[in-house]
Amino acid sequence: MPFSAPWWFWLSLTGVSLAGALGVKFVGLFIILQVGLNTIADLWYLFGDLSLSLVAEWLCSGSQVTVGKHLTARVLCLIVLPLALYTATFAVHFMVLSK
Repeated sequence: MPFSAPWWFWLSLTGVSLAGALGVKFVGLFIILQVGLNTIADLWYLFGDLSLSLVAEWLCSGSQVTVGKHLTARVLCLIVLPLALYTATFAVHFMVLSK
């Protein structure tokens, strides 16, 4: 079920795993490529689903699932979260390294 608590948990855990995989040279890049291609395929399928609207209808009920919500969730959990964790890890690494 999209946007449920377990859905967010697993999407966020995938983002955390991508941050860890990014630090493991080329193997991490191949994992990121695989997850990225699967995400693009899933979003392409959602884009073709005519039961979903493409934009949020702000005046209607907030429970309506849109392609924009799926895209935003994936950008936040699969791009922003891994990059933030990866740079935070290196920030800690450089703070410890200078001492």
